[in-house]
Amino acid sequence: MNKIKSSAALSLVVLLTACGGGGESGQQALVGGSGPVVVPTTTNGGRTVTGLASKSPIAGADVSLFEIDGFGNPLSTAVATGQTDDNGAFSLSVDSTADLLLKTSGGVFVDESDQEPDLALKRRITLGTDEGFLSLIRADNSTAAITPFTDILVRRAQSEAAETGGFSDKFDIVKSLIDEELGFDVLSTIPANPVDPATEATAAQMQYALFLGGFANALNNISLQLGEATPTFEIIQAVAKDLSDGDLDGKYFGDSIVIERGEQSSLALPSDIDFNQELARFRNNNFDAFSSTTLPQPSGASLSNAPPTANAGVDQTATDGAVVTLSGTQSADPEGGTLSFSWAQISTSPVVSLIGADTEAPSFVVETNSVTALTHIFELTVTDSVGFTSSDTVDIAINANAPPTANAGEDQTVNTGDAVTLSGSQSVDPESLALSFSWLA
Repeated sequence: MNKIKSSAALSLVVLLTACGGGGESGQQALVGGSGPVVVPTTTNGGRTVTGLASKSPIAGADVSLFEIDGFGNPLSTAVATGQTDDNGAFSLSVDSTADLLLKTSGGVFVDESDQEPDLALKRRITLGTDEGFLSLIRADNSTAAITPFTDILVRRAQSEAAETGGFSDKFDIVKSLIDEELGFDVLSTIPANPVDPATEATAAQMQYALFLGGFANALNNISLQLGEATPTFEIIQAVAKDLSDGDLDGKYFGDSIVIERGEQSSLALPSDIDFNQELARFRNNNFDAFSSTTLPQPSGASLSNAPPTANAGVDQTATDGAVVTLSGTQSADPEGGTLSFSWAQISTSPVVSLIGADTEAPSFVVETNSVTALTHIFELTVTDSVGFTSSDTVDIAINANAPPTANAGEDQTVNTGDAVTLSGSQSVDPESLALSFSWLA
């Protein structure tokens, strides 16, 4: 079961003050407001990173950049920090040329689901200082959006990489699935303002804004069912997690998502929300702005691919000379697809010669000749047709090679000139290995 912790008090505060109008004119637009958005500039670094934070545009949010490890987690403190302007735009200078994790915290945005026609009177929601969204700036890019959908992208890639690492590859896979589902590049497309799109916004920017509006409507619907007048950040997180598997059903790949309300109370997300209906409802409620924007019909199929489960088999015990066969036959793909197999010895010497390391059931011959017991550890990694992976390990305990027992036969009495045959046939090896013989007079 997936649980989202929540404080008793609302973490989002509804404000009744206006924030961030349509922007200024005469500059190239990052996002469609009632006019183009000016990107704030900085000059104290070699690489300039720009973008826009939006659910609707998030004003006054702190923005931090982090270098990341192979699991997608920050390596250390932020390498650059800044703040979004009234239109949600930001620009940061940084010396790093690596992939950078983008993280916002705090800020204020307009609730897109509010049906108040006067923009100045629409609900404003304020995020707490520890509440915000994630995105990623690739090493070869300099611009990125930060939205609930980029947050879904980063967090799912982190989840896929949590076991085996390889965040960069997992990120590319998840991004391709999300892009396929949405119909545009979720990272490089800067969304139009859902509550006040600019007339010059592109088709992709308008589609992005429509998805953000549909997400807001779904949030509002779910929040009301949970007894909240406005979405808390915990609900935003929970709904984003729910949507990240392609199906807004209150579950993440079959596991119920629960919001904890203290020690004695919890809330389960509703399972009766149709995201496509929420998209259509937002478009209909804002038809003047989105009449020329095609209503998307995401199926969720691309994102519904769950990672496989690796099973390296049961631990075994073997002796010198034995043939050991490993087994990944219990590994499974939830979609019933074909898996590829990769076995590797991860224990230290002695190294074995693994036959068929890319098959379901490789084997090796025990040739340690060790007088002490040892354990070989093997790791199985399975990969599904999308590229998601899972790993498992198995231990093969090798018994110590006990010394053989020599038996020179019975004592004999012979006469001079008799032919004498000695016999070591009763000598034995505990592991039944072949013995070599040497007789001395």
